Order: sequence, then C-alpha cells, then structure tokens
Amino acid sequence: MRLYDKGEVIDYIWQYSRFYGNKLGECERYFADGEGHTAIILLFEITENICKSVVGDYESSFYKIVCKLMEKGVITADEEVFLSSGENSVRNIRNLFAHANLMTINIVNVEDEQEILYPLTEEDSCLLLYEKISYLLFNMLLKIVVIGKINIELEFDFGEILKAFELRIRKLTSSEMLRYLGLNQNTIESMKALVDEKDLQRLADNSSNVNVLKAIFEKIKG
Repeated sequence: MRLYDKGEVIDYIWQYSRFYGNKLGECERYFADGEGHTAIILLFEITENICKSVVGDYESSFYKIVCKLMEKGVITADEEVFLSSGENSVRNIRNLFAHANLMTINIVNVEDEQEILYPLTEEDSCLLLYEKISYLLFNMLLKIVVIGKINIELEFDFGEILKAFELRIRKLTSSEMLRYLGLNQNTIESMKALVDEKDLQRLADNSSNVNVLKAIFEKIKG
C-alpha cells in the first residue's frame, strides 16, 4: 500500500484535465522557489475546482460539494473530515487565509521535543504547511478524479493514512504574542492600557524578538 508521488499524481490529473494538472505542477514550482503562500493558496483553489468539476456543480459552496462527494460514494466519512468538517480540515485552513487575522494564527510543530510556533504571516510557515498537507491532498484529489472519471486502480487506503496525519493550529492573543517576543508581563500590561487588541497584534507581528536580539548582542560582546 503506498501513496503516489506528486509527479505521478500530476500525470494522472493531467489526463483528466491538462489545466488542473498544469496548475498542480505550478504549486510544486512555487514551493520549490520558496513561495509558500502562493503555493498553498493555489493548491486550495485547485482542490475546490477539481471537486466541483467531478460533481458537476460550480455554484455550491465547497462544504456542500464535499458533502455531495460523500453522498456519491467518492469519498468516505474520514476523508470528508479531512477535507471539510474537521477542526483543521482543508476547508477550515483555507478559510483562515481568507477570513482570519493571520498574525495570530500559528502552526504548532514539535522539534527536539519542543513546540515551535510558525505564524502564517511568514513565507517559511506557509512552506511548512504546504509540506505537511500537500502530499495527502494531491493523493486525495487523485482518488476523487479516479473514482469520478479515470479508470486506474488505486493502491492506498486513505482511512489508515489519515489516522497518522496530525496538524495543529493555534491562535494567540496579543499578550501571548508579546510574551513569545520576550516582553515581560508588566510591559505587556502597560501596552494594553494604551493600545487596543487589534493594534497590539499588529505591533507584535511587526516587532523583533527581544530574546533573539539579546542573544545576538551577547555574541557580539563576547
């Protein structure tokens, strides 16, 4: 049992639609060039368009389209959760980019047994998100197209694969953002007395990390 590599997926999707196959190839090129934001947004766009093309409905919301795919037996309940109704589903993450304050949204990644936060305002964070989700999503699109339109035999069971998939998203308050930047609580409280939450979030996103600057100056000082 194996997932197809992305090149294989692109070739099969290209048989279904040259346009969609080429667009998936563009996603990979953007990723390779370090343009994470462009890559992930384009991938979300192509995902919705392919799903709508298989259902034959370009008017309904993505939520309704995914429901129709499940009703038609194209995807399972577990796959519907991954695509649409799960807390960190493809649809909900896509909605964050369209409707949320990305300054406060972070991917939680465990590195050396520590939780590292990657804000979605950063290009590298979007590259990490693309790396985490694109392999599964490419193969999900292949399954949707195969069952809907192309006659090839798939060699994987998404139910088992999705059980191992983990993506954590965390939203921070302005106080948490400033604390991560190295400001003490007294300074944060003084700022909150003068500036509202929205502007504090913006200031925090634009600010340098005190801990990093301290380490640099200590290194220079020797």
